[in-house]
Amino acid sequence: MRILVTNDDGIHAPGLHALANAMCDLEGGHEIVVAAPDSEYSGASAALGALHEITPVIRPVDIPVAAAASWSVTGAPALCVMFARLGAFGAPFDLVISGVNPGANVGRAVYHSGTVGAALTARNGKISGVAFSQAVSGYGVEGQMWNQLVDQLDCGEDEDPLSGFGQPHGQQHADRAGGCQHQRP
Repeated sequence: MRILVTNDDGIHAPGLHALANAMCDLEGGHEIVVAAPDSEYSGASAALGALHEITPVIRPVDIPVAAAASWSVTGAPALCVMFARLGAFGAPFDLVISGVNPGANVGRAVYHSGTVGAALTARNGKISGVAFSQAVSGYGVEGQMWNQLVDQLDCGEDEDPLSGFGQPHGQQHADRAGGCQHQRP
């Protein structure tokens, strides 16, 4: 499975690196590609930007992620996903995982979240999408049921492939402390 990892906090965000490393550690030989904004885009929702006024640039970057091609994009996370859908990062993707957002993204905040906007943009292109947010400091995403999650999201086109996950404050290990809060529309 080809997995695109993105976020709204920028290519150098620690949450993105933690999530990308967790994806690289998955079982099953998945191909992981990282494409994220070159700067902060929190609150961008699913905006692509004023494409008639900007000239988006895609650059290869080196980040501390094992075995993943990594790219920065001068644009919002939804634009990163749109470029992925158009083939800018190679073959089509099966899954987009966005995060880890350093905040809860609950209630009406989901309307404004660039983390959620990337997953929505994936969904609009018939790609499974997950937005992962965490209301804690330190990301601790290792060992948190990623293999099971990716297997569950490898769904057919007849199923709704948009999911949101939030880890409540204080639950460092979601697989032991009651689990993630999972929402499907």
